[in-house]
Amino acid sequence: MTTDPAALDAVRADRYAALVSAVASVDRSLRVGLNANRRLLISLRYAGAGGSLSVHHGLLDELATLVEIPGWIRARGRGRFPAIAAGMRAVSERLHAGAARGTVPLPPTEPLGGPFDLAASFARIHATWFAHTPKPRVAWARGGISRRQTHIRFGCYRRRPAPLITLHPKLNQPWVARVFVEHVLFHELCHHAQACTMIRGETTHSARFRAWERRFPHHDLALAWEKAVLHHFLDATQPAALALPVVGAEGLAQRA
Repeated sequence: MTTDPAALDAVRADRYAALVSAVASVDRSLRVGLNANRRLLISLRYAGAGGSLSVHHGLLDELATLVEIPGWIRARGRGRFPAIAAGMRAVSERLHAGAARGTVPLPPTEPLGGPFDLAASFARIHATWFAHTPKPRVAWARGGISRRQTHIRFGCYRRRPAPLITLHPKLNQPWVARVFVEHVLFHELCHHAQACTMIRGETTHSARFRAWERRFPHHDLALAWEKAVLHHFLDATQPAALALPVVGAEGLAQRA
């Protein structure tokens, strides 16, 4: 989800302009954008001769973080950058505080209840909607479920050396909504379909991609559930009460 710089107040607009100027002094090929993504507060991506820097709009309130970003770019996003880490924690805590106040309701969904059968669900989703594409491999990514994080990438698609989809192991917990895990799989398969029919100059989350993603049944429900419980993934905590099963076995059968 992007944030329009034109919607910023005067102070943030000045800081954004200063950031754009500082980034240009390091790498003029980078496009600088703002996002409202609760999972990935800052990202640096290169593609071909250019690339993009995406920064959560909340980081514009963290001056030390903004000062450190040019050095982070020079290091290609690698290494220890304390001000960036501190700024991300501050923004994450503000976002979590809003969720904790009950501003985001928890939609009723069916929890996994036990280990998720990744291979079986992936095979069904691919056969139902993506049979026209070669079937990529799927696996759980490395990592644990008890570590606190400032951002999280639930799924990842890699085209080379061979197509591979990986899911974050924090998705494989009994309280996690089945519909959300399947939505992540569907999302990554959309990336695979996009890679199989590449269009020159197309962005990663293009209008074509978003149209494909919206074909997933219960798309809006999955996104609403993610918004409601994201802080539990980041804090490595579990919701106090699991939701009642509404999207259950019957709903899953309809999707098969």
